Amino acid sequence: MQAFIGALDAVIGGLRGGAVALLALAALLATLAWAVRARKVSPFGGLARFVRTNVDPLFGPVDRGFPEDGVVAALDNAAIVVAPMLLRGRHKSSRSRRADR
Repeated sequence: MQAFIGALDAVIGGLRGGAVALLALAALLATLAWAVRARKVSPFGGLARFVRTNVDPLFGPVDRGFPEDGVVAALDNAAIVVAPMLLRGRHKSSRSRRADR
């Protein structure tokens, strides 16, 4: 049973790390999309073309719901999903450490 719990703990830790990595990637892509929309980068450069062809379609469904601030809404949604997972993991591990003492 201990081996199963240890394996499950490892899987949950991996999922938590993956969620954080996914949130970081979403933040990077959202920042790029914002920079192109706000014309912080040249609208005809290679980076802007890459963002318009590859990144904007990812944020399209969010933009249709919140056209004026779709990228910010996407980051908010991702943070709302990831933050409880991270906080619950910390709280649970600190509680289990106290029980082991």
